[in-house]
Amino acid sequence: MSASTTYTEDHPDFVNADRGFVGTISPPTIKDAAGNVVFDASALDFVTGETPDTVHPSLWRRSCTSRPPATSRPP
Repeated sequence: MSASTTYTEDHPDFVNADRGFVGTISPPTIKDAAGNVVFDASALDFVTGETPDTVHPSLWRRSCTSRPPATSRPP
């Protein structure tokens, strides 16, 4: 598999990641009981489009599945 591998919307990883998706929150953060941000989904905003040559394709695909469906899928 080359670094230029492109995954499509119907790849099983994307289909499985979307199963049960209900919606998004704004801002895209999760806070603990004390109000501290424990997860900020906007930190993954750079994960879009084609797999860069510097990243293994499976890691890029996995990162894409961690983002909301409308914003993270390959072209």
